[in-house]
Amino acid sequence: MGREIINLYVGQFGNQVSRPVINQILRDAGFNENGQFMTEPKYNPGREFTFENYGEQHLFERDCQNACSVVGTRGIHIDSEGSVLDSLMATSLKRVVDNAHVQTDIRDASLCFASGRSLAKTIFAKRVEDRIRTEVEKCDQLMGFFPFHSTGGGTGSGFFTVLYDYLIDSFDKSHFIDFQLSPSLLYSAPTEPINACLLAAHKIKTDHSHGLSMLFDNQSLYRLMYDNLGVENPTFANVNEMIATLFSNMSFYCDNNLHAFEANICPFKHINHLTCAVLPLKHRRKSRAPQDIWNLLVDSFAVNHEMCNVDLSTGKYLCTNLFFRGKGNHPEIYGALNQINKFAEFVSYVPTGFNVHTTDVVYRPITDGVIDTVPIMMTKVSNHSAIGRIFEKLQEQMNLILSKKAFVHHYFDHGMDLDDFKEANENLSEMMHTYDKIIETEEVEEQNEVDDN
Repeated sequence: MGREIINLYVGQFGNQVSRPVINQILRDAGFNENGQFMTEPKYNPGREFTFENYGEQHLFERDCQNACSVVGTRGIHIDSEGSVLDSLMATSLKRVVDNAHVQTDIRDASLCFASGRSLAKTIFAKRVEDRIRTEVEKCDQLMGFFPFHSTGGGTGSGFFTVLYDYLIDSFDKSHFIDFQLSPSLLYSAPTEPINACLLAAHKIKTDHSHGLSMLFDNQSLYRLMYDNLGVENPTFANVNEMIATLFSNMSFYCDNNLHAFEANICPFKHINHLTCAVLPLKHRRKSRAPQDIWNLLVDSFAVNHEMCNVDLSTGKYLCTNLFFRGKGNHPEIYGALNQINKFAEFVSYVPTGFNVHTTDVVYRPITDGVIDTVPIMMTKVSNHSAIGRIFEKLQEQMNLILSKKAFVHHYFDHGMDLDDFKEANENLSEMMHTYDKIIETEEVEEQNEVDDN
């Protein structure tokens, strides 16, 4: 039996990033962009079709008379307006994306949480739910969902709460790894902090314990593209390729270990937002000296390679998961990790802060990207006390806007009131209190050790 994961591409960002993600799925499984097996061997012959399924269509190649099945992807594309999806379906991926998996509406959510949430009362929400249920019925053993969405957009925040509630109510035993684009501190639309805070508060209110959120923002991704890859003018396609690389590395680990991953990364309720780093990043047209395991670990903990705007020099690590692809072995990795305490601080009550996973399957980049393959690639996924500062800054921005009563009429026009914002602030403050308590506990213990000495 397979253990299937269904991708959900929600909103403008979710559907923009779906193109490199789908290409990466096909590349990892040994298919070309048309959904056919490539002539070279599959990269991981024993891997089940976690993200792929066979379609009913058959194609005949010129040089042989044998029919070959066309593979499809286990993904559903959801947006409140269809311009991004129209451009996606105009590419070669239209052969692997079933038209029935594309769900759009005629009304744009317009960067407003309340507008996106109001779609719950329309036929659009019913069509999306029916499509998800149909896809789940095709699975032998559903493991969970990987949503891709922007927390600052209207559909990615407001309608995602509707989708999130439906998934929890209908598939409570399933797991979720949420790939979410957070608002950047600079160059964000004015309403993005409000939307992001309302979504985060809703997830806290829902009190669901089977979901993790991988955080990244465009400002940090641009910095990584410029500093690590030397791309002077990064585009959305470049940063989306980096997200697809993160997804590829995560998917190999989560094929059979999604529950174990969640159990080893989330020590407290509501402390389920994670920061990620992928290194080394090598440009296709630029040379780079190879890095061994020791250099990779030191680089990842001593230098900020995180995909979100978090200052890891403040606070402490709660847990860290390390995924190695390529030429890596556990004795060498653990030997290096024994020395890594010089560069990273962990909370005192975690006996071992590292969970290590390796695979011999080397990372294979998509064909039209800028990221090149390397002998060994490491992905670091961390739960850190400093992540709370991201939401603290977003909450400050939201309250500043609300204090001037700016933009609030857009939310009131779709049924929200001041009590909704008050409740959101209370839920966010509850999460901030948990982060603050972690830091205070560690400070008290450190002071007690100093006094004892």
